[in-house]
Amino acid sequence: MRAFHRALKGILALILSVGLLAVPAFAEGDETPAGLVDGGQLDAMIAQYIEEKNLNADKISVGYCYTATGDTWLYNGDEWYYSASMYKVPLMMILAEREHNGELTQESDLNGLTLAKAEESILVYSNNDFAHLMMHYIGTDRECRELYQQYSDLPVDQYDPDFYDYSYFSARFMTDVVKTLYFENERFPHIVDCLKLAQPGAYFRRDMGSDYEIAQKYGSYKEFNSTAGIVYTPNPYILVVMTKDLTIAGGENVIAELAVKFRDYTLQLDTELEQYQLEQAAAEAEAEAERQRLEQEELARQQAETQPEPSAVPSVEPVQDEPQAEKTPIAVIAVIGVGAAVIIAAVVLLAVRRRRKVPTAAATGGSRGYTPKH
Repeated sequence: MRAFHRALKGILALILSVGLLAVPAFAEGDETPAGLVDGGQLDAMIAQYIEEKNLNADKISVGYCYTATGDTWLYNGDEWYYSASMYKVPLMMILAEREHNGELTQESDLNGLTLAKAEESILVYSNNDFAHLMMHYIGTDRECRELYQQYSDLPVDQYDPDFYDYSYFSARFMTDVVKTLYFENERFPHIVDCLKLAQPGAYFRRDMGSDYEIAQKYGSYKEFNSTAGIVYTPNPYILVVMTKDLTIAGGENVIAELAVKFRDYTLQLDTELEQYQLEQAAAEAEAEAERQRLEQEELARQQAETQPEPSAVPSVEPVQDEPQAEKTPIAVIAVIGVGAAVIIAAVVLLAVRRRRKVPTAAATGGSRGYTPKH
């Protein structure tokens, strides 16, 4: 039994390792993702870029997701940076989801603004005053930030206190937010449409040309410059780039140049995707076949244990005499009758034999036992 369970656990681990192609693979750290994305190659790409640009590696944080497989890679993913206007994405996701749930409409009045006007002003044009109105409509600053957490897999005990007090985000957190927006887009009507209109010619759009649609939201305040978004290559990629202690121009350069590098890397993955999916499907089929084989073996073993083992000499149950009291009255009468018949027959036979051997006095002519002479 133990051997079966060990083998079954191995098969389940194999199934989990190949994964479901449509499900995001949320990273637990800056480790290499187990999938099509080559974390080592991305580490080397970032290291080379930092060296070429003479940058401080501790001042840059990156999150990347290849949506075709859900593979996620992070660089300094757990460092916390001031989010600036990036917070407006999860803020408006809260209200969009209420529209999806039927609580609001595009024409609902929210502190003097319709929802449609709020979305356009805040996401397309990054209007700070309107964003503050929406926060006050929802609740306090802290209450809003606690609601943002529902869009990330980050455990509550791993949030920096500055997340609640000053709206600091990490690349891990913001990557999760954009992944939720992308993979569950129907929950958040109009959000992506607005982000596709934001910051034309800047940030991710600056060096990318017009080949692909881009939904993005920047955040810029003094030494903090960041952008999060979705680039719609044939298989879109999600990218979050956060910088600190750089000039505004320096931060924008990093954001724009890394967007191009990850575009090229994503297009490279697209050429490998079909073969990867075939290999994954084959691995899943093999794992399923092995799982079924182990189940059949275990079922056969259980059935064998429940069947009695055959003995060498068949055992015969001894026949026990029935108690006398349990015999039927007919049997008793039969036994008595037979016994009486035997006794009578013996008496008759004896009598006949005695008559033949000892004649009577009348027959012999006297009691002396001889025949008188005439």
